[in-house]
Amino acid sequence: SIALKKSDNFITDYLLAEFATQKNQHEWRRATASLKHLIKKEFNVDLEKSLIQDGSGISRLNLITVNQHSNFLKRVSKKQNFETIKTLMVQPGKEGTLEKRFKDIPRLYAKTGTLSNVSNIIGYFYDQNDALHSFVIMANNFYGNSTTYRQLEEDIIKIAVGVRQ
Repeated sequence: SIALKKSDNFITDYLLAEFATQKNQHEWRRATASLKHLIKKEFNVDLEKSLIQDGSGISRLNLITVNQHSNFLKRVSKKQNFETIKTLMVQPGKEGTLEKRFKDIPRLYAKTGTLSNVSNIIGYFYDQNDALHSFVIMANNFYGNSTTYRQLEEDIIKIAVGVRQ
């Protein structure tokens, strides 16, 4: 759990390799096809038109749409072990990528992803009425400092939660 909050890349690679081993898949292409089939079966999210080239979380090689991410998050929130799943995500003020961000939103559970000129955050938050919401924010191909885009992510979520700015 702690390692997952520090970096998705190594953990995701490991989990996908473990999945491939359990499914006796020796080629990455077949392993990702099996994973897509499992996600369709368990979560009713169709990833057939997505492209998963590596297991490093965010990657320039992986092509999964905002809608696919959003549908997956909504389905995951309905699972019986959702409380456990939230513990694998980062929260504001705690160790991890949100340690110094979203200080006004304590009930936020998220995963971040950054590359050069890319800043993404997906996850869940509870609004002021205690209703759970999922979100996906992806900023791609921007130029300059990512600080502006990270602040925009925070502003969007604060508005959605109902935090006064």
